[in-house]
Amino acid sequence: MNKINFIFRDSLKGLLRSWKMNLIFACTLLGAMLLAAYCLSSIRFLQKELESTKFENIDESVEVGFTGNLLSAADKNNIIRQCKAQTGSLTARKKMFFPELRGKSYFVVAVDASYEKYDSISIEEGNMIDCSDGEYECVIGQKISREHHLSVNDRVSVSGRSFRIAGITAKGQYDKCIVLPYAALCGLNGLEQIQQTFYLTGNEVECTQAQYALGDIESSELLYSELSETLYEQNKVTIERWIHIRVMAGAASLLFATFNILAVCFGKIQESRKKCLIKKMLGLTDSGVFLSLFAENFFVILAADLAAYILFYPLTDILDIRNTVLVDKLLFVQMGALSFILAAVYAVIMGVYLSHCTMTEILREGE
Repeated sequence: MNKINFIFRDSLKGLLRSWKMNLIFACTLLGAMLLAAYCLSSIRFLQKELESTKFENIDESVEVGFTGNLLSAADKNNIIRQCKAQTGSLTARKKMFFPELRGKSYFVVAVDASYEKYDSISIEEGNMIDCSDGEYECVIGQKISREHHLSVNDRVSVSGRSFRIAGITAKGQYDKCIVLPYAALCGLNGLEQIQQTFYLTGNEVECTQAQYALGDIESSELLYSELSETLYEQNKVTIERWIHIRVMAGAASLLFATFNILAVCFGKIQESRKKCLIKKMLGLTDSGVFLSLFAENFFVILAADLAAYILFYPLTDILDIRNTVLVDKLLFVQMGALSFILAAVYAVIMGVYLSHCTMTEILREGE
């Protein structure tokens, strides 16, 4: 027990004596961990984003984006009939000002009852709104819920109309949005032009038919009209490209950190030669020296781990990237396990390297 106490006391003293080198070591690790955590969590977010798009009958669907007055149920049914479509889904997106929510602006996304055929909103708490019979229900993003301390069954006001919060989205899903039934948004905006998307599914649907049908709507302007399959493939390629960029950024950061860590480690090894001799003269065996080196380096790596965990969430909020990363405790547990392995490997390398040095070499280097 006395031997173990000595090892840990000596390791803590070693940390304080070499505080400059250990600080450089910890800062290098901290930067690598923060960047690696961002790359890994954003890759997971992009993968979830790709998985969330369902697009049933994608090869028979047309997606049309346009700005104009919100389509009524009669307009929607008329367009479906003109295009000989089987089903149609509408979404609308508008940024709105909320005096009640500390005077902030948030995106309102309105969806109709068939929206789930094309995309899905993951709900962390509560339920998705019932668009067929829920004009006064809404779903809010986690960021809005967190900022304003809102929970399920609370109420939020949109343009003077009160909505009951039916659910809160999962992390990374519509974080800064309020999701309403499409019919409810129709009663809030009058003749304002809003960006909308129309999905039409049917064996005989064509882009030109959809353009012609929407051209009959007064004050509408088409933004795009393409086969959903084409848009889906384009979106998939874009997301996959971003995933590759994140992978390359993560790999580059880890390689850069590795070379810097190796440089710092080499300096620490040179610094540890004389300490190794002193420890052996005090009666420590090779295993005792190893434990001492392991404890000293593990404390430094643990400090970098804790700093990365503490700083990661505030940094994502400050940089406003919380809605593009997907983080859970498992990520930091894995990084902690990796750090433990790194400390052990480094201690083994130091132990093996120093054990092959003669007393004369150590004394000469230590002068």
